[in-house]
Amino acid sequence: MTDRMPDVNSLFAGRTVFLTGGSGFVGKVVIEKFLTAVPDIKRIYVLVRSAKGKTADQRWADINTGVMFNRVRSDCPETLDKVLPVEGDITFDDMGLKEEDLQRVLEETSVVLHCAATVRFNDTLRNAIELNVKGVKRMINMCKRMPKLDSFVHCSTAYVNVDKEGEIEEKQYKVVCDPYKLIDGQSWMSDDMLDGITDAMAPKYFNTYCFTKHVAEELVKRECGDLPTLIFRPSIIA
Repeated sequence: MTDRMPDVNSLFAGRTVFLTGGSGFVGKVVIEKFLTAVPDIKRIYVLVRSAKGKTADQRWADINTGVMFNRVRSDCPETLDKVLPVEGDITFDDMGLKEEDLQRVLEETSVVLHCAATVRFNDTLRNAIELNVKGVKRMINMCKRMPKLDSFVHCSTAYVNVDKEGEIEEKQYKVVCDPYKLIDGQSWMSDDMLDGITDAMAPKYFNTYCFTKHVAEELVKRECGDLPTLIFRPSIIA
């Protein structure tokens, strides 16, 4: 008798997922795939930031009526009820969730997919640290308080190792900066000082996105020793 990998639907049957970055391209694709391919998933909490005068519910309504969800609306519209937007922001502790939402997410979640990030290649280092490094730290802090957590999935990028040549192995390569020192420095360094760091790392990483994503991987490595963790690295997304 041979061991067989369980199918995806069986893996997620009855489970609750907490997803950040649901308004981005990767997040939308993940949600759509869950709704069309994982009919037995219990619930998907989607972190949505209020923006441009719209609440999380209003922004989610805009998202799920878009082209990305045409198949969901035609084939399985009832699955949209499994998605519950929760208003928050990764720049705040506990993702800025209201207490009631926070407790539900902590108590019910078994799989976390952290896709939220700034993907602006020319973003300031200050903002890139805030979102791509400190945001990851805040998410990990929440994961450590989830009694049912079976998997923490961190969305990185294939370009964390942009300076490497030849075959890139599926492992974590040494980062040039200590994540904790970078987080601390962001709190007291002036913009000019941070610009100096940006210039210094440019020959290796090309931009603040690749740099902070690599630092975030190191942070995950150091913080998640006791958590069931996966880092995945998408390539170019368009």
